[in-house]
Amino acid sequence: MAGQVAAGNLNRTTLVWRNGQAAWQPADQIPELAPLLADVPPPLPPLPPQG
Repeated sequence: MAGQVAAGNLNRTTLVWRNGQAAWQPADQIPELAPLLADVPPPLPPLPPQG
């Protein structure tokens, strides 16, 4: 998983699921993943609409 974090494929808001979970959850709410995400900044906000 650390490789996925380093590659930018997994961030704090990525929804993850594993056997035994009732529902998908953001990665930063999974105790085993939280340490991997501690130094990862949150994703950039979307750009405002142009017009």
